[in-house]
Amino acid sequence: MITNSRFLYRFCAVLACLATPLAAKELRFVAAPSNEALSPGAPQFVTVYVMNEGAAPEKFVAPGVIAAKLVHGDRALPVELVPEAAAREVTIQPGAFVAIRCQLVVPEDASARSVVVVDQTVVDTVDSAKPQAAREADGAVPAEVPSSKQTVAEAGLVEYRPLQFSAHEPIYILIGTDQPNGKFQFSFKYQIVPADSPLGKAAPWATGFHIGYTQYSFWDLEGDSKPFFDSSYKPELLWIWDNIRPGDFGPISRFDVQLGVQHESNGGDGENSRSLNIVYVRPVVTFGERDSWFVSVGPRVWTYIGSLDDNDDIEEFRGYGDLKIVAGKGDGLQVAAVGRIGSDFDKGSLQIDVSYPIRKALFDSIDVYLHGQLFTGYGESLLGYNDGDTNFRVGISLVR
Repeated sequence: MITNSRFLYRFCAVLACLATPLAAKELRFVAAPSNEALSPGAPQFVTVYVMNEGAAPEKFVAPGVIAAKLVHGDRALPVELVPEAAAREVTIQPGAFVAIRCQLVVPEDASARSVVVVDQTVVDTVDSAKPQAAREADGAVPAEVPSSKQTVAEAGLVEYRPLQFSAHEPIYILIGTDQPNGKFQFSFKYQIVPADSPLGKAAPWATGFHIGYTQYSFWDLEGDSKPFFDSSYKPELLWIWDNIRPGDFGPISRFDVQLGVQHESNGGDGENSRSLNIVYVRPVVTFGERDSWFVSVGPRVWTYIGSLDDNDDIEEFRGYGDLKIVAGKGDGLQVAAVGRIGSDFDKGSLQIDVSYPIRKALFDSIDVYLHGQLFTGYGESLLGYNDGDTNFRVGISLVR
């Protein structure tokens, strides 16, 4: 946590809005996603919903200006939303919301595919509720309207909670010249405790728990029956603490921590069976802002748990940690490198990924990344963890 990066930006932006309380009285702002592209340099109207997630009716007066930002990929531009109607007092019942139509002047350098994310953190409220007739006159929505906590049915699914899914690792499909020449990866995570749940409000740290799943596969596209050479299936339980900044860190703009318990296996049997389990911790330090030029450094350290009978010497090739460095511009060229070294310091691997948004060259119309990947060293596949090789592949990525 998914079919394209634009979809990911949207529901991640909405999740970010829902996870940020606006006031102690359980009022939240959410900007409605739009299917229409923005027009840079021109005024545009955006609908903002003010949601009451508390147990009692709340009165609300719209501010003169609502702080927001336009998000596209890792780039964010600050903007202001100006409510169209004059400020007036309305009452919002528990589980209901009111809609505010706001005008936005889109900056000239904004992407037409940007998503509006509300930054407002304080709103004016009053303590008592109006009678029902006055509430209806003000245009407030009845209490029986859907709330953000409700699930929806989509694409034949009985129950679907889109706001709790997000991407986990990069998502890509690549093709090279050496067999197996095809490689693809998809990855998502699911937030177990929503930020707007009773537990999430009482213990915000619990919202960091996720169930994650990553799979990468090697595909022999030149074989007679196009067989898969090997796949790695990696379910995990992880806890994420995002953007820890208890003070002024100088050039450090972000500090994040991720803890996880991960299983990895290739689903093979007999001599082809490979499996392992690790417990890991990864702190990530970011210099610079991700919507501009930045560098992120993320060392990961792990220990093996359980049996390694299928690959009892794997630590000689994978070691006990790796180092990931990502550098580039949020909405431009980006280079990521992941290196690891074996326990005897004589074997290891290096993977370098270079990506660039295709929309930059195609008039902001195709929302994927051109992606090249070089791998050299041992253990690109789990089946061949003790084999050394060098491969270069190119393709597209949806998440990088």
